[in-house]
Amino acid sequence: MKNYYYISTGDLNGFYTLKHTFTETCYTQSEAGIEAYAVERDWYIKNLSTDRDKALAAAHAWCDENGVANTPSLRRFHANFDLDEINRLKQEEYAAIRAEKSAAIQQTLQVNPEFAGVYQFVQEFQNQSGNRVDNLKRFGNYSWNFFTCEDICAKLDKYSSISEKQISFAIDLFNKLQAGITRDAELIQERQQLISSGVSAPAGKQTVAGTVADFKEVENEWGHACKVIVQLDSGAKVYGTLPSKGGNAKVGDKVSFAATFTVSDKDILFGFFSRPSQWKAA
Repeated sequence: MKNYYYISTGDLNGFYTLKHTFTETCYTQSEAGIEAYAVERDWYIKNLSTDRDKALAAAHAWCDENGVANTPSLRRFHANFDLDEINRLKQEEYAAIRAEKSAAIQQTLQVNPEFAGVYQFVQEFQNQSGNRVDNLKRFGNYSWNFFTCEDICAKLDKYSSISEKQISFAIDLFNKLQAGITRDAELIQERQQLISSGVSAPAGKQTVAGTVADFKEVENEWGHACKVIVQLDSGAKVYGTLPSKGGNAKVGDKVSFAATFTVSDKDILFGFFSRPSQWKAA
């Protein structure tokens, strides 16, 4: 897992800058539980100086003020870091280079209006107030879509151009992100309606009916097992081992079965079942 601070020469070699590279663990919620995946980050923190020694002193001062120390899990740059010399340009030369980059970026956005919408969405997210982690929660299971769009937009800012394949990929991911946000909002509303009407996952031994929603292959101490998620007619879902009589079941099949049920302590609309019997296709 990456987690370290370093000094770079910054954009156009104008300043030594302090940056932080780390691996961020992100989470998605699925019907089978919470899943984690890693995303590598490289954050700009601040400009330091055009002088190497002053930059090093300023970087150490910032790390001291913010409690950054050398530990096995987090390390600072060291005094013998190797950097290219700063080549200062005249103000008008900087302005010309930045104007050229800006024009190239704007040209890409003008030619690709759908991608321009993605670019604007990413910028608005980055500029909004509040904690980034909290703000990301609204993307739910589609956080990876946003991270990838953000990365592609960052490449456009850095290199002034990106490939048509990257543009198409970002648009596709963004459309799925927007559709996912809408669907998640609908699911939240549906959940609230079910809970308000008194629906909950079943408890105790009983017979239920519903629709096969998904399967999951797992390995446990007894070997291989096939798990099934059933969407009950009531609107709740239950999860447990698929009985041998259900070996030919498919997603979308209407079924009924008896089992012993337990309501999840994290979700009143989700439950677990054991000792299933009397599995029948409806």
